[in-house]
Amino acid sequence: MYDNLLGPANFCPMVRRTPEMIHYVERDFPQEIEQLLGDYDGELITKAMNYLYTKETLSSYQIERERPQKGRLARFTSLLARAYRLPKIDKQMLIDIQNVIVDLRFAATEYRSFQNYIGEILDHERQLIHYISPRTRDVAPLMEGLLTSIERMLQAHVHPVIIGAAISFGLVFIHPFEDGNGRLHRFLIHAILARTSYTPPGYIFPVSAVMLRQSSLYDAALESFSVPLMELITDYNLDANGQLSVYQETAHHYRAIDYTHMATYLFSCIEQTIERDFHEELDFLAAYSQAREKLSTVVSLPDAKADLLIHCIRHNQGRLADRKRQRHFAMLSDAEISKLEAIVKEAFGQ
Repeated sequence: MYDNLLGPANFCPMVRRTPEMIHYVERDFPQEIEQLLGDYDGELITKAMNYLYTKETLSSYQIERERPQKGRLARFTSLLARAYRLPKIDKQMLIDIQNVIVDLRFAATEYRSFQNYIGEILDHERQLIHYISPRTRDVAPLMEGLLTSIERMLQAHVHPVIIGAAISFGLVFIHPFEDGNGRLHRFLIHAILARTSYTPPGYIFPVSAVMLRQSSLYDAALESFSVPLMELITDYNLDANGQLSVYQETAHHYRAIDYTHMATYLFSCIEQTIERDFHEELDFLAAYSQAREKLSTVVSLPDAKADLLIHCIRHNQGRLADRKRQRHFAMLSDAEISKLEAIVKEAFGQ
């Protein structure tokens, strides 16, 4: 008998071969990137990728409405850059990564030992629960199945984006930690795409930027599971201290989720990173490089001054504001200012 299941009994994701899914699977996104990058200078590409790593980090935290200290941002960015070198994804690795991305006071040493949920509690009479995660005793078996399914799908050569969607969304639905589940969910997308060489070393699809930009679509992907689930979990109580107790069996609801919507959504995010984010960043850097080069033919400015000048002109509709000029560029003549404004406007098509 042919077994084409994507995981074991305790976590077995499903993905349907819809026309849209087949269309995405047949597209060669890595090849499209290679063709796109062939039109740009190597140094420019390196700068763009460095920025996209930072953009992905910032976006992932902004989705959670967090503004962490620069140290944590730097550690997460470094983690993304090293994703292709990470060993087999296992429990200890997940704990280690969670420790990197959260405040140290919420760093885990084990899967959660309490019932968690997503909701809003304004007072005892105003409670709104959006999502209930698996009960504490069900977390370890579900996570064991999730980790087993990674290797099973890799060995079966399942499409990397499908693996990334099933595993990353599966983890956020299980919610195995007190904090950091969302960022860990989005990190796993990159870890799996890097491990399968779907994204080569040094490259990244900034999918969190797309999720942040179109948050309603990201919410819809999450709610494609959470909304139907909440119709099935009815026997629970939330006490005055915000402690949730679930009295019915729920583990089976999380074991065999249909991830078709999530996989299709992730494909669409990658599509947008290529068709918009890569283009925008590379075109911006090309314009910036052109402006910097031509500015130097008019006047020799320190790098910081040249960057500030371009920024001020770009963000004032192609003109250097009088206040900015008096404060930062009083040394420049009217004729020089006119030439510099014209250079910046031409470079950025203003």
